[in-house]
Amino acid sequence: MHEIDSGSVVGKTLVNLAAFIIVIAGLKAAESIMVPFLLSLFIAVLCAPPLSWLQKKGLPVAGAISLIMLVVVVLALLMVAIVGASVNSFSEQIP
Repeated sequence: MHEIDSGSVVGKTLVNLAAFIIVIAGLKAAESIMVPFLLSLFIAVLCAPPLSWLQKKGLPVAGAISLIMLVVVVLALLMVAIVGASVNSFSEQIP
């Protein structure tokens, strides 16, 4: 049987391909954990500029975080209401 030389181009390509497949399989297996984590990271990145702006305006950190959380919750409830109304309207139009 032939050994693959890890210094050759073919060896490096096979190792990179195997590493890629392992990473993709790991992400697929951890999907139930990764999706909420990435969503929370996305929301945190979106909320960072308003937080620093509110702090520069003199609002304490706890107050700024509370205000931002209130705005996020209100926006989420508004989106749920809009989607719910759309689904309700759609279901009424189905024959």
